[in-house]
Amino acid sequence: MATSFPTTPLTPAVRRPFGVTIVTLLTWLVAVTDIAAGIAFAANAEDRSVRHDLGMTETELRSYGVALIVVGVLTALVAVGLGRGSRLARALVAFIMVLHVGGAVYALTQISWEDQRNESLSAIWQIAISGLILFVLFGNKADRFFEQHR
Repeated sequence: MATSFPTTPLTPAVRRPFGVTIVTLLTWLVAVTDIAAGIAFAANAEDRSVRHDLGMTETELRSYGVALIVVGVLTALVAVGLGRGSRLARALVAFIMVLHVGGAVYALTQISWEDQRNESLSAIWQIAISGLILFVLFGNKADRFFEQHR
């Protein structure tokens, strides 16, 4: 009969860095928001005033709602992975942040600062937040945390 003995790792476990915890919580917030918005869109697809305000058909609203729910569930899975030290989840978040930076830089090249100051500031804010998330996810402490979970 085989007995299992507790094993101790050769190197001490690296605790999840505070910055990674914050990014994980923000990812959860996005997931919950997407799911809630998806439910709201799907549930209100028959409301004429909502369709009129958004300029969408009932089918488009329902489809958009379902798509948001799917994205929200996938985002929740990524949040779980980040919290557990998944390198795949880290790579997915990094890829999305790079896309955000690229989109914001493109937006800045397409808008006039004088005429569309709010849009310009929004794009700059997006670059700053995405850059901060990338900085946190690829800092020394985060590297050690994600490396531990190979």
